[in-house]
Amino acid sequence: MNNYKTTLSGIGAALTYALTAIAALPYQLGDVATIIPPAWKARVVVAGIIATVILKTINASVQKDATK
Repeated sequence: MNNYKTTLSGIGAALTYALTAIAALPYQLGDVATIIPPAWKARVVVAGIIATVILKTINASVQKDATK
């Protein structure tokens, strides 16, 4: 019953982690690093870290116990 919650929170955590990594890239790495404007980079990194932690916590709390 909780399987979809684990899947959704896992996918969300992976996406926010990827967004955080892209926002943290230095501009010297090329086009991928310039997707997010300089004024937004710090905000995106902070929001991405917070969202990733929250989603990973949700994911851990809704996982099924293998012993049940």
